[in-house]
Amino acid sequence: MKVLPLGSTVYIGSVVVRQLTAHGHQVVHSVKEDSRLPTGEPVRIGDLADPDSLRAVVTEDIDGVTSLASAIGDGRGHRGR
Repeated sequence: MKVLPLGSTVYIGSVVVRQLTAHGHQVVHSVKEDSRLPTGEPVRIGDLADPDSLRAVVTEDIDGVTSLASAIGDGRGHRGR
């Protein structure tokens, strides 16, 4: 199964990624442009604050998505608030 965990570079996300790969799943990371990029693994650029970027990240080849990310800050920078 190809899984896209949102928040894969944060602590709990990294634990989930290890479990997914240990059980034979392929992980595709979704990170913000300014995030630390995992090396040697598929990466797509997406931002929780930008719904259009998330639509571009979650494509038909993705079998599942886990949401491990959260918005940090006061929320004034997020659209729709």
